[in-house]
Amino acid sequence: MDHPIDLDQLEHEISAASPSLLPQGPDSYAPPPRLRDLPIPPYVEHSKDINDFGKLTSAAVIAPWEAAAKDIEAMGNQLIEEAGRCDQVLKEIKDSFKQLSETAQMYRNLGKEHFARIENASRIAQKVKAICDELRMTEVTEDGQ
Repeated sequence: MDHPIDLDQLEHEISAASPSLLPQGPDSYAPPPRLRDLPIPPYVEHSKDINDFGKLTSAAVIAPWEAAAKDIEAMGNQLIEEAGRCDQVLKEIKDSFKQLSETAQMYRNLGKEHFARIENASRIAQKVKAICDELRMTEVTEDGQ
């Protein structure tokens, strides 16, 4: 597009008039954005009848939407990672529960053994008492005769 004013000449005249107002050196200012510098996501496409201003504006508008969409996808990926960690924790919990169940069964078995020992000791004590009672009765009858 041709300009009625020579922009290079105008910039030169302004810098000559007041050099402190313009940035110094080639890296001291950002070049204006160009249409090719603003990428657009693959799901949109510029219409052929839109001018550069419309293209730049629409590309600038879609950029934050696409960035937000990518951030949302990243959150989804983080959730999947966290779910993987949850799966690991759940596996550890199941392993711990298995160990606890085995320990509980061991306690039941030990309790059953002690129960049987107590009952066996009680039977022995009853037999001893019966023998002692019999011996006492034998002594009483022998003394009484």
